Amino acid sequence: MAAGQPPGLRRQSGFQTPGEPMNLVVVEDAPLIREQLLRLLAQEPRIQVQGTASTENEALALIQRERPQAIVLDLGLAQGNGVRLLERLRAEGCVCQVLILTNNLSEPLRQRCAELGAAGYYDKSRDVPACLQHLYSWLPPLRVEPEPELLPLPSTPAAPVRFDEVIRLACLVLEVPIVLVAHRDGEQQWQLSPHGLTAREAERCMEFCVRHAGDGGVVEGGDAQEGPDWQAQTLVRSGARLRFYAGVALSGPQGEPLGSLFVFDTRERTLNAAQREGLRLLAGRVQTEIDLRRRVEELDRTVQQRGRAEAQLRQLAAQDPLTGLANRCTFLDRLGVQERQARRRSERFAVLFLDLDRFKWVNDTLGHEIGDRLLALAAERLRGTLRQSDTVARLSGDEFAVLMPELAHEQEAEALASKLVQILAQPFELAGRKLHLGASVGVAIYPQHGAVEALMRHADLAMYEAKRLGGGRATLFTPALDAHAETRLALENDLDEAIALGELTVWYQPLIGLNDLGLRGVEALVRWQHPRMGLVSPERFIPLAEECGLIGAIGLAVLDQALAQLACWDRQGIAVPRVSVNVSPVELCDDYVDLLRAALEHHGIAPQRLELEITETALCGESTQMLRTLVRARALGVQIAVDDFGVGYSSLGNLRRLPIDALKIDRSFLRDLEHSEKDEAILQAVVTMARTLGLRTVAEGVETTGQLGRTWALGCDSLQGYLISRPLPAAAFGEWLQRDHAGLPSRYELPQVVRDNTLPSPLPSI
Repeated sequence: MAAGQPPGLRRQSGFQTPGEPMNLVVVEDAPLIREQLLRLLAQEPRIQVQGTASTENEALALIQRERPQAIVLDLGLAQGNGVRLLERLRAEGCVCQVLILTNNLSEPLRQRCAELGAAGYYDKSRDVPACLQHLYSWLPPLRVEPEPELLPLPSTPAAPVRFDEVIRLACLVLEVPIVLVAHRDGEQQWQLSPHGLTAREAERCMEFCVRHAGDGGVVEGGDAQEGPDWQAQTLVRSGARLRFYAGVALSGPQGEPLGSLFVFDTRERTLNAAQREGLRLLAGRVQTEIDLRRRVEELDRTVQQRGRAEAQLRQLAAQDPLTGLANRCTFLDRLGVQERQARRRSERFAVLFLDLDRFKWVNDTLGHEIGDRLLALAAERLRGTLRQSDTVARLSGDEFAVLMPELAHEQEAEALASKLVQILAQPFELAGRKLHLGASVGVAIYPQHGAVEALMRHADLAMYEAKRLGGGRATLFTPALDAHAETRLALENDLDEAIALGELTVWYQPLIGLNDLGLRGVEALVRWQHPRMGLVSPERFIPLAEECGLIGAIGLAVLDQALAQLACWDRQGIAVPRVSVNVSPVELCDDYVDLLRAALEHHGIAPQRLELEITETALCGESTQMLRTLVRARALGVQIAVDDFGVGYSSLGNLRRLPIDALKIDRSFLRDLEHSEKDEAILQAVVTMARTLGLRTVAEGVETTGQLGRTWALGCDSLQGYLISRPLPAAAFGEWLQRDHAGLPSRYELPQVVRDNTLPSPLPSI
């Protein structure tokens, strides 16, 4: 085994025994991609697909049972994780070749798969042909054993001449006037005789010969007119009386009948030993000719099938298999041609990048099959909107690109971009639902926005600016976006380094009970002290972390620090009942609850003292994966709170179905609470509903004594805000608990606060 190579998945070549098919398992949960792969693989006779799987556990069971020689693996499975499947196969010592076919092109994931022994890593949206070519490279070459002395084929004009030579030789050696060669299907026969013979009669001759010469020897007979097998045949009834016949059956490699070689004579006679041997040798020559014809026809069919498969591969190399649009490679080729032409002719053209705004939510919620069908429908709309001279391509996932040549004014490109936004804003009817996607479009113009590489990057930046502004719009690139992108990239690199070096810290803000102003818990809030920029706002780096895939690492770091601090306070005798941490939907994957359990056990914290906060907007997505993870976390004993409640449009059905314990009322309802009867009515309705559902309520963003009095009077359970304390580092928070918290009841005497703000008495408990 090569140095540094994992023991489970050994890379090898030439592992297939010549003549035996290579056994393959396909692990892919997208039905359209899976069917496309199976159609292509079916055209390669040297590959045997032993089965397909769409989940991690199903794939593991299939691989353990079938022990394939190769696996084509998608990492993004609906249930489970492709990387974890590789790890499990490695742990079991599985010896097979693995090719990764996925939409996730992150470099760390690629490196991890390589460490686990994957032989190749391919983009599902554009690299399927390359993946299959890699797979085919492991197959031994087709072995054809030509017999050049027997060519040309029987279907060519020279073929009857070969049989004619055999017939003439038979007449000469055996001294007979009539020789017949018949094929099994009766479609071809050659004879040397003045008498005619129909195809049906040739078939009868062959059947008689096979029946009477089953051992492969020569069969001889006397007067043909006296035999029931010959009486009715034209050859016997017409012309001279046939007094002798002899024949040899022709058979294939498996003993199957191919035809017969017969000789007839008008004289009574027999064949001597030399003549019998000569007849057998001539029959062998005919048999070889027929067998060669069959083998070459089979080879011809194989070549034709290979040609069709290669044509499909060429088409696949140029087209996206899901939508039928051009793929990234084709788009880049045409873009390069257009750029050279425009440079020679001093013309302008536009590149548009388009991203479907809500596709990820639809794909995660309704499944990959619905997602694939939506992509195909979106592609149809795009194709039907563009000019014949335009090129539309699917780049990857839900990203599309349009090449618009011969541009007179940049307003034409902006008008097309707006039109594309409009047509994709219309609902898609699918599976009995009306689904709203929407799109964000970025536009870059040649030559003012650069050549090929720069155009692609600038159109992409403009598209992300459109998404940042809320989506459902088109944006033209400006140089300011380039500067912003460079700053963002630098910030992303700094954030990655900060996570690796442990530079992120956790601050704590108290949650205070409104009945006695006692401490109910703390919320853990991440802070980043940048070495050059100072304190970076979470509103700036958290969305960045979610986009670039760092949010999971940040979430685990905050969880670990918060639980460690809670354990530290326990050892110091500081009573902090509960700690709350914010979680992103991206974190709520299959193994998140296992990570929670391990962290709680490591720090010795009871699950009931941990609360996960997830925004109402995230819960509105109704992701099956997220809901399953929350249910498992709740079963572990962890508390679940809905953050920023009131701004996410969640339904009462969601609140009843979700495994939640508390509602944290968004600060926007408290901002004007002292002056808005509507906000007060909304707050009272939320509190009443929460009590009916058995949920705690937390008022966020309390900053004035007036807000404090009203939230108490309306029956909120607890509050959080700058009026009580800003977020503090752990040490400062401990000092606040000892110095300031004890004085809260005397500082804010709630009945007095209520009287000062002329509010009714608190709501009765339900």
